[in-house]
This record gives sequence, structure tokens and C-alpha cells, in this order.
Amino acid sequence: SPKMAELAAELIVDDGPVPVAKDRMRRCTETARLALGSDKPGGPPKRLYEGVFTGDLLDLSGSAKFLDGYGHDVCTIPTEPFDLIVSADVLCYFGAMDDILQAFADKLAVGGDVIFTTETMSAGDYNWVRLPSLRYAHCPEYVARMAKEAGLSMVSQVAFTPRMEAGEKVLGTLHTFTKSE
Repeated sequence: SPKMAELAAELIVDDGPVPVAKDRMRRCTETARLALGSDKPGGPPKRLYEGVFTGDLLDLSGSAKFLDGYGHDVCTIPTEPFDLIVSADVLCYFGAMDDILQAFADKLAVGGDVIFTTETMSAGDYNWVRLPSLRYAHCPEYVARMAKEAGLSMVSQVAFTPRMEAGEKVLGTLHTFTKSE
């Protein structure tokens, strides 16, 4: 969403002693900023990202819009393949994974990785199912099959708790796949 992209842009551009966005609390600790290092002695930390964009998940190049106003260097989505695609707490809003994983695979460079999270359920026979929260749970085996069909090789799938909701743990999986060929 544009709001999430704005928050991400603030996080990565916040390289001074006070927040860049007026009346906002810091989104990055001094320790984290210093750990990034600097390109110049005594200068600001390196940026994590060169640009922030919003767009259609299935069209990572054609529909992407640059989020202006944060001093980023890259104003258009690069046309060359990506080395890394990361998607946290996004794919739980989609059911079928085949088109999404194919879009990711199509944009990845050979040797590139895609890392993402999904929600899951403790038991059941399902590929994906809509939960009462209106998000989707994805069976890790289903995700692995869809990734393989898209030309991705599994690196790992790790069960974890992405967050608490109404005092209960949300079950999730952290997926890492690579593009071998």
C-alpha cells in the first residue's frame, strides 16, 4: 500500500539525529543506523534500499510507481533481474500462489532468492484456505509445489509466529527459495 511504502521510505532515509518526518517517532535506532556503516568517514549510514515503489504484485515492472520525496537514487524499477525479492506479511492476502510465485521467478536473476512469509494452520488437508481473519493460510507443501512449478528451488521453510492476534499466536511459515536456472 502507499502508506506502508511511505513508512518504509521513512525508515530507510532516517539517517540523522532527528526523524526526517516531522512529528514521527524514529523508526530506526541509533545502533541499527550505525551498524549499516557509512560511505564517507563520519557521514550518514548507507541506505538499505535505493528506491521505494508501489505497484501490482503480478506486474513488478510495468505498474510500479516511485515514492518521491525521500531522496532515493533509483526512480524507476530496474529492468534487469533482481537478486533478492522479500515479501513479509503480504501473501496472506492472496489465495492461489501459482501466479505470484511465477511473477517472482520471472523477475529473479539466476542465483537470486525470494524470501516471504505465509500464514498456516496447525492441521488440515488444504492447499490454501480463507481464515476467519479474512487472510489466507497456505500449506507449506503446496507453496513448495507452486514454487517448484515456477522454477524455484527450496532453500528452507521454517515455522514461526509472525505476530500475536487477540492474544493468540498466529501460525506462519518463513519461506526461502532460489532460482537455479
